[in-house]
Amino acid sequence: MFNLLKSNQPISFVILPIIVLIVLSIDFFDYISVVTPTNNSLIANLISFSVDNVYVLLLVKFILLTIISIQINFLVSRHDLLKVSSNISGVLFLLLCAFLPSSLYNISLLFATILWLFAFEKLFHLFHANDARKIVFDGALLMSLSSLFDIQFMFLYMLIGVALINFKPFYWRDWAIALIGLLIPYIFIATYYFFMHHNIDIVMSDIKSLFNQQFTIFFNRKTYHWGIAAFIIIIGIRPMINFSFNNKVKISKNIIFLLSFMVASLLLFVYNYSSNKQYWLLVVIPLSVYFANALLAFKKKWQPELVFWILISAIVYNRFGYLYF
Repeated sequence: MFNLLKSNQPISFVILPIIVLIVLSIDFFDYISVVTPTNNSLIANLISFSVDNVYVLLLVKFILLTIISIQINFLVSRHDLLKVSSNISGVLFLLLCAFLPSSLYNISLLFATILWLFAFEKLFHLFHANDARKIVFDGALLMSLSSLFDIQFMFLYMLIGVALINFKPFYWRDWAIALIGLLIPYIFIATYYFFMHHNIDIVMSDIKSLFNQQFTIFFNRKTYHWGIAAFIIIIGIRPMINFSFNNKVKISKNIIFLLSFMVASLLLFVYNYSSNKQYWLLVVIPLSVYFANALLAFKKKWQPELVFWILISAIVYNRFGYLYF
C-alpha cells in the first residue's frame, strides 16, 4: 500500500478520488446515523444559497474533498513536512474523516477549509521572505474569507500571530497589515448591510445566531475518534521530535507551525464538541500529517502496513460494528 502512495507513483492520484467515493458512500449503508448539519456561513445567509438535490450535493462534496486531500499532499511535499516523500497524508486525512458521517461536512465548511489551507500554506513562506507584508496580507485575507463561509474559523486567526512569532522577528507593521487583511471582507459585508438599510441589531443577531446553531446526531453505538486521536498522538511523539530536532531550522519551524494548527483545531473541536462535531474535519488535517510521520518512522515494512489496516478495521467497526456486536 505504501509503495503505491509514493510521490512518483501516478496511481496515487487515482487512489484519492476512489477513497473519497468510499467515504461518501458509507453514509448510504450506515443508516443508523441521522445527521442534520449546521450552517455557520455568513455568505449563505447573505445570498440564501443552498443545494437541495442530493446527487448534486454529493458531486460537490466529492470534488471539494478531493481538492482538500490534494492540497494536503501539496502542502506536505512543498514544505518538507514528511520524513519521506509520500502521498499518504491525503489518504490518512480521508480515512480519519470517515470516523464520523460525511453528512456532517457541509458545503460551507468544505469551502472554508479549502480557503483556510491556501492561507495556511501561504504563511509557511514567511521563513524565506525578505518582506513579509504581502504574504501576511494574503494569508490574513484568505483566513478572513474562510470565516465568511464558516464563522467559527475566526478562532483560527490566532495562527497568524503564531506564524509571525515562529517565522519572523517582531515588526509591528506586519501585525498591522495582518489586522487589515482580516478586516477587509467584513468591511465589505458591513458596507453591504449599510446600503441595504439593515438595522445594526438585526446584523448582530444574524452573526450571533451563526455561533449558536446546532445539529442533531444519533448513534446507536460509541464513536472512537477520541481514542484514535490519542493513539496517533502517542505513537507519533517520538518520531515527530526526532524529525523536528534532527533537521534544518526551516523544517523544525514548519513542524512547530503544523503542531500549533493541531492544537488550535483540537481546541475548536473541544469548544464545539457538545453541539457541533463537524470540526473533526479540521482536526484530522494536521493529525494526518502527524500520523504519516509516525508510520514512515517504522523500521520494518510490515509495521506501518499493520497499523494502517488496523486503522481501516477500526473505521469499519466504528461505523458498522453495531450490526454484529
